[in-house]
Amino acid sequence: MIFININAMARVLLTSNGETFSNLMGGGSYTYEITDQKSDDCSGEWFVGRLIWTGLQKTDNLCWRNAGSNLEVKKIGFFEKSVYLPKPVEIGDRDLTVETADLFYQKKNAEKVQEQRISEDRDRQFFAGKPIKEFPYQARMTCSYGSNQLPLMACMQNGNITTNIEVRSGQDYSMGQFTNLNIANSLGTKNGLIVLLRSEFQIRMQNASNQMAMNLEIVDRQTNAILYQKSAGQYGYITASNAVLTKASSAGSSENSPYEAEISCGTMLLVGQCLYGIGSFKTTIEIRSGSFYKMYQSTDLMNTNLLRVPLGNAFSIRAQNADNPYNLLTVKIKDKKTGKIIFEKSAGQLDYINIKN
Repeated sequence: MIFININAMARVLLTSNGETFSNLMGGGSYTYEITDQKSDDCSGEWFVGRLIWTGLQKTDNLCWRNAGSNLEVKKIGFFEKSVYLPKPVEIGDRDLTVETADLFYQKKNAEKVQEQRISEDRDRQFFAGKPIKEFPYQARMTCSYGSNQLPLMACMQNGNITTNIEVRSGQDYSMGQFTNLNIANSLGTKNGLIVLLRSEFQIRMQNASNQMAMNLEIVDRQTNAILYQKSAGQYGYITASNAVLTKASSAGSSENSPYEAEISCGTMLLVGQCLYGIGSFKTTIEIRSGSFYKMYQSTDLMNTNLLRVPLGNAFSIRAQNADNPYNLLTVKIKDKKTGKIIFEKSAGQLDYINIKN
């Protein structure tokens, strides 16, 4: 499928998935800019195309042309390659031009605006029917890979393994499954699932993925403040209840940070290498300090030689080394002012490090 947008110079952008263009550019996800320009390589019925990669324009030698109901894009060079992909059904066999693509974009953009308005109206009606006095909290459940948000169900199925989400809110009880996330007082969004909670609640959820992270945030609906956060890596559980909110509030803020955690993987390795083993088993590092919380995965630390995190007076660290017997994960707690090491702990193959102040 082609997704078309118009950039500031009124060119036409076509975004392809890695599968479609794997033979042309070697895999990955790319965006192509088609123009009505000609060149020595793109003459006749061919037009100049450019590759956009991570927001930067690269002048790769690309050409494109209409081919019936398809679009042909080729890379010119010693080894010439070309691929075909279908045009939007609205364009059909008509020639794709800047003008027809612009009309298609405007139509699709108008449809998206209308869909967004319908979604916002639905959301407003949902929250209006659930007063804050009756439901003072909301749980935000998400699934992520690095900084990318994925459908929540991506964290609930891995091969033949599926997991569940259990929510008890007052007298209400629901269990959401991979095939049916019908949880009472919940609202599905593009960023996950929102579940409204009564003053007494319990949540239990498990991650099935060995790549993605499953995340939970408990939010005060009155102030929109995040009261509690927890993430889970491979096969990890998340449990939460109204009791954790009291503990989290008593932990205070991490703005005053007298300590610092210094985390390494041996002397020459990146920290992420201690979390990504020789098999498919992956581990995580969790740090909680006052209102700060973060779970680090191997993908977060593959460019980090030494991870430093400021710590308040109340903190906890939980880390596990993966299954490579030659890697050594080490956590040092330092006095931030003097640099003196207060505590140090290392973990070998599959060992845990648990530190709590």
